[in-house]
Amino acid sequence: MAISKQFTSKKLSALLILMFAANGSIFDAQAEQTSVMPLHYVSDKAISSNPEVQQAWHAFKASMYGIDAARSGYLPTVDVSASAGYEKRNYGIEDEYNRNTAELTLGQMLYDGFRTSNTVKRFERIQLIRYFELLDQAEKIALQASIAYLDVQKFTELVELAENNLKEHEAVYQQIEQSVDAGVARAANLEQINGRLSLAQSNVMTEYANLHDVSARYLRIVGELPTKGTAKARLSDDAIPITINQALDIAYKSSPNFYASLYNIEAQKANADSQRSAFHPNVDLSARYGMQDRDELGLNETRSEARVGIDIRYNLYNGGLDSANLDQAYQEINVAKYQRDQTCIEIRQNLQVAYNNVQVLQNKNPFSC
Repeated sequence: MAISKQFTSKKLSALLILMFAANGSIFDAQAEQTSVMPLHYVSDKAISSNPEVQQAWHAFKASMYGIDAARSGYLPTVDVSASAGYEKRNYGIEDEYNRNTAELTLGQMLYDGFRTSNTVKRFERIQLIRYFELLDQAEKIALQASIAYLDVQKFTELVELAENNLKEHEAVYQQIEQSVDAGVARAANLEQINGRLSLAQSNVMTEYANLHDVSARYLRIVGELPTKGTAKARLSDDAIPITINQALDIAYKSSPNFYASLYNIEAQKANADSQRSAFHPNVDLSARYGMQDRDELGLNETRSEARVGIDIRYNLYNGGLDSANLDQAYQEINVAKYQRDQTCIEIRQNLQVAYNNVQVLQNKNPFSC
């Protein structure tokens, strides 16, 4: 797959949104948004502030610099060196003298067995891996934020129901208590309603504890406490595929984690190609110009020399290091392939469980369509 074909406009738009979110230039909460907090606002807020998403974002930015570092192998190197010192020797006419040197060196890679090109290719694939990992992390956090919001909404309603139930039991308790005092009702009825009143009180405490737990989870994911009077979120099932096969097809085509595993294989293949370059000679163009100032026998003599040439270097033996590195790179390819297979298994399993849960809920609800 060509890199340019994979960066579709939709993915680039999502990436730009995440870029602005990391810089804090969008997703600013307006007063009316914070009062109602719809699901899209909660997801955006979580993506822009969650540490795990920020970690993935900076990992993606770091991969950009990795490509720049790899491309530097195509460019020449320029070095300058200088020295000044006092030297002593046990031969020659004069055994002590001062010497000052300066040298300018230029080097340009002409051929390195395609090590540089394959290294650039590897880091380009790593950049794509970090990109899809960023999308995957953003999707996970958005899902967690949505679930936390829905849980807060659910347990808020349960608290209200429990409180209303408690009020009803208190009213019934007062009526029966008055009837018992008047001699109209039996004391056993009062004991029975007293037990139900205690259960209603326990239910209120339980629902408040559950609401506290989901609010704490909401704070961890979104970065702020849920506000009162939140809008009731509703989810539509119109986008749910009709069959499990259609759902699997959509999942494989849109899963960032799956694409990351595919590009990881390509990155490891590029690494193997880069290791094979060790079996090729290195050809470099080198040039240097140097000057030497010597104070010998009372004479200040300046010498200069220059050189331009092509250097060829070929390793004959280094203890089997290159072969071992190549074999290791081949095994890393196998690891990446099995990681892809594991990703496919996890996608299929998670989708089958989720799809079955939807079907079960639809069958239980007589009003679902």
